[in-house]
Order: sequence, then structure tokens, then C-alpha cells
Amino acid sequence: TVKGTAASAAYVPHVYVQKQRQSVEEYFRSNGYVTKHFIKSLGVAAGASKVSFVRECCGQSGDMDIVELPHSVINAKDIVTPLEGLIEEANSLRSFLDPRTALPEALLSNQDDIRELLEEIVPSMLSEDAGFSTGTVVICDGGALYCSTGMAKDMGKILMPLIETYSKQRAKEIDEA
Repeated sequence: TVKGTAASAAYVPHVYVQKQRQSVEEYFRSNGYVTKHFIKSLGVAAGASKVSFVRECCGQSGDMDIVELPHSVINAKDIVTPLEGLIEEANSLRSFLDPRTALPEALLSNQDDIRELLEEIVPSMLSEDAGFSTGTVVICDGGALYCSTGMAKDMGKILMPLIETYSKQRAKEIDEA
């Protein structure tokens, strides 16, 4: 006999469900994330919670902090921890961070995931540290940058005189025309 479950007039063999869970667990443990599209492609019900499914597949082990993004489910210990260090470095150097150096392409390809990671999840984890100041996140056309507050202030000091000079020059040209 073949074991399985019947739901909504559809029979799902137990071995199929085991293979789904194994695929998700292996991918998630290897990469630190899994996209909701990947989970859906395995035939997991559309209405099912993807984060719950990942938790069921991987268990509640202490080496994971499972977080749901709009289009992915991540292990914060694998994905966020490296970003925290890079953001702290960018802040201390009054510099910027290009997340392409730390994130997998599948996460970078979705602006909603990037935005939530850089604007909400990482800052909320870092704000617990004394002395953390948030920077500015710029997201456009599939790219993203995190600019430290120090860098933004330095850019203002450099750019404002250039903008003022250019504005005066253009105003003069328009008056003479």
C-alpha cells in the first residue's frame, strides 16, 4: 500500500511530500534562503504559509533564525549577519555598501526583499547595539546601495558648492539669452 493524504479531492503520496520537504531543507540549509517561487514550483499549495513550510522542513534548530521576506524565506544567521558586519564597516568608514557583495542573486533580483532587508530587518537587529546610526538605502533599476550617514553628510559638503556654482552659471546663461 502507498501511504498519503487526501485533501480537496487530490491524493498526495507520502513519498512525494517527503521529497518536497527534503528538497526545501537541503536548499535552505545550503544557501541560507529559499524563494517562495521555488517552494511553489515544488507543488506546495498556493495558500500555504511558506515560512511555516520551511520551519516544518528544517525543524526549530538553534542554528536558524527563519525570517519571511515578501518573496523569500531566509535564515537571518546566514543572510543578515554578514550584512550587519558590512553595514557597521560602512558606517565606521563613512562609506557605502553594495549588497551584491554579500547577497545571493535570487534575493537581489527582488527589490521588495532588498528593501525589507536593508531598511527594516538589518537596522532592527543593529539598533540593539549602542551607537548604531541608520544610513540611507537607495534602490532603483534592480540595484541597491546602503550609504552611511557620514557619507551622505560628506557628499552634501562636496556637492552643494558644485550645485550652487552650476545653478548660478545656468541662471546667468538664461538671463543673457
